[in-house]
Amino acid sequence: MNKRNYQERPMKHKQPTQLPVIEAGELMKFLLEKLPALTRNNIKSLLAHRQVMVDEQVVTRYNHPLQKGQE
Repeated sequence: MNKRNYQERPMKHKQPTQLPVIEAGELMKFLLEKLPALTRNNIKSLLAHRQVMVDEQVVTRYNHPLQKGQE
């Protein structure tokens, strides 16, 4: 039986998206406004998989409070 010769592909790493906070509020509302292509479930998945950072700290709570000037 012939084996197919698959080349191992390197993982693509996207550059992190930085979104500056213009006014205070909750993280979920902010992300829904800034990322309209994502649903609430998509955003909750990002949070659950520790893919969201606020001021270089991983955040997993959807209701995390944001202050003006944070990234």
